[in-house]
Amino acid sequence: MLTDGINLQTKKIILREAMVKNGEKTREQVAIGYGKLLEVGVDFVIIGFTVFIIVKFMNSLRKQAQDPNDKKVITPKDIEFLNNLNVLMEKQNQLLEEGFSKT
Repeated sequence: MLTDGINLQTKKIILREAMVKNGEKTREQVAIGYGKLLEVGVDFVIIGFTVFIIVKFMNSLRKQAQDPNDKKVITPKDIEFLNNLNVLMEKQNQLLEEGFSKT
C-alpha cells in the first residue's frame, strides 16, 4: 500500500549497457541493484516499528501488574511481599537515623 504497486526490486543504476551484435550478447550489462536494499529497508522499518509498539504495550501492562498501590489490577504475591519488605526497611532506616541523630 505504501509503494502503490511499485516493484522496487527492479530498480538499478546502469553503469554499462549490454552490447548485442547479430542477436548475441557480446558484453553483459553492468548495474548496481539498489531496489532490493530499499525494499528490505522499508520492511525492516515497518517490522521494527510494529515490534516497538508491541513491546511498549507489554511493558505498560507489566508495570500496571507490578504496581502494589494500584487496586484495579491484582498484584502478584511476590511483588506484594517485596513491597512490604521495602516499606519495613524504609521504616527501620528512619528509626536508625533518628537514633544516631540523638546521640
